[in-house]
Amino acid sequence: MHTKHRFSHRSLRGVLVALPALASVACGGSDHPSDGSTESANVPANFPKDKLPKELVADLPIVAPTSDTDIPVFSGIVDVAPGDDVTFCTWTNVVLDHDTIFAESFGAESPEGHHAILQYTSQVQDPHTGSCGAMDGNMLLGGSGGKNVADQATLPKNFGVKVPAGSQLVINHHWINTTDEAVKGQAMMLARPLPDGGDTVLAGNFPMLGLGWTIPAQGQLSYSTECTYAEDVSYVLALGHMHEYGQHVNIDVEHAAGGSESLIDLAWSPDSGTTAGGRIFTLEDPYVIHKGDTVKLTCNWANNTAEDIGFPREMCIFFGYTVGTNAFCANGAWLTPDQVAGAGVDPQDITNNL
Repeated sequence: MHTKHRFSHRSLRGVLVALPALASVACGGSDHPSDGSTESANVPANFPKDKLPKELVADLPIVAPTSDTDIPVFSGIVDVAPGDDVTFCTWTNVVLDHDTIFAESFGAESPEGHHAILQYTSQVQDPHTGSCGAMDGNMLLGGSGGKNVADQATLPKNFGVKVPAGSQLVINHHWINTTDEAVKGQAMMLARPLPDGGDTVLAGNFPMLGLGWTIPAQGQLSYSTECTYAEDVSYVLALGHMHEYGQHVNIDVEHAAGGSESLIDLAWSPDSGTTAGGRIFTLEDPYVIHKGDTVKLTCNWANNTAEDIGFPREMCIFFGYTVGTNAFCANGAWLTPDQVAGAGVDPQDITNNL
């Protein structure tokens, strides 16, 4: 049985992250310092060796902490077969004993990774790596998009998500193996607490998506969905998201006060789905979509396979980090967080497959 470390602002230096085994794969770490069996050419010289798991895949880039308050966490090592599109969650042994605000997190994945992000859950479990299931997890800011090593802040440094005491940090890691060989995958993240007080601005998020489409085998599809906003929403990050069959994504805003403009107009490539992209705005001058404005999201795909493709193997999403607003729009229906479950939308399913 692994011991859960209770995290507090006073004991940041002492946080060690446990990484237990996934039952069917190699062990991904330990709740005690490395015994010297960790080997990777990618470990920076300044990475604290007592924060490494026992085992690392050789091609996992490692992002070093930039301060004593950064919390490194590693996923278990997972087997990803050729053609697999699979998501795992690693429940770390970081359980908060104080309300804590986390800034943008950094991280990386080994090859064939699609995303790695941090979530938190109130349903504390013994540390392990496995299926995410029906976790009640919300997302922290930032993450790693597959081929991109996230080692620098892109969002405002005083922008963060408040995580309540008693929550457990979870690494959500998605893999799409486009090769013809099995790979072993591993992700790592740095959780970055912000100090109490100060000028911290709390973040929210707003996913807008369309469901119910199918891209025909050996065919193309252009799909659009619209959402009329029920309140003002201020964006610090705005991006469109598809997977490797995407060709082009557009996000257009028709203002209730008159006029329209393009927010996102982006040609897509197979690599685009594993990069964060999007547009970043300042807290002082966010991009505001006003109450009554209508947003049109359009996705274009080309399917070169012999099978029809639908959600979640492909996606059509407008995602944004907002200043305080948490809402959801699916197939034109504006939903508050409390309404999402009743509408038959599973936010965790969307998070798993981003």
